[in-house]
Amino acid sequence: MPMVCKRPALVSSSAASQSGQDAYDRGDFARALALWRKAADAGDARAQDNLGYLYFMGKGTRKDEARALYWGRRAAEQGDMSAQTRIGHLYRFGVGIEANQREAFKWLRKAALHGSVLAAKYLGSMYGGGEGVRKSWRTAGLWYQRAADCGDADAQEMLGAIYEEGAGRPQDLTKAIYWYERAAAGGNADAADDLEQLYRRAEKKGDVAN
Repeated sequence: MPMVCKRPALVSSSAASQSGQDAYDRGDFARALALWRKAADAGDARAQDNLGYLYFMGKGTRKDEARALYWGRRAAEQGDMSAQTRIGHLYRFGVGIEANQREAFKWLRKAALHGSVLAAKYLGSMYGGGEGVRKSWRTAGLWYQRAADCGDADAQEMLGAIYEEGAGRPQDLTKAIYWYERAAAGGNADAADDLEQLYRRAEKKGDVAN
């Protein structure tokens, strides 16, 4: 099933929080914090996630990872994709809370199934490293593929490496070069280095189709 590509964004979901969005766009983070707090208290999931983001980044207030987690989790429980991605990230790396790979996987999977490109990339990394799940390069490749198809340069670079090494899928140097080229075009410096080295090896072996 093709992935619907979505990226987390600070976009207000209701008229009640739009004024907070306007304040944020003006760079008035303290005002945005106050307005989003009011909307968040009323149950607006987008405002809750935006509020968590402000606390996480320390914009308009002091950085407070515990509050970022609290508001982000409230939004995530309402199905907000951006919040689910951020909560998964916090649990994965133990930011403001004890690291919990299973919780990280749970929230990132929810977000990825909602179309989060970031969450799909993170799941690829977790499966590749066996973080909170059984290590599987085959499954890692599936998630990296989803993110790569949506234009994520990091996922494209990893997919190139998977094809180069034959990790979880048949080795295919032509496809490896294809994905390295896309990743490099997207600004991934590692992919540019990988591509140069792979070209040299492949040309010597004659493995790459012209």
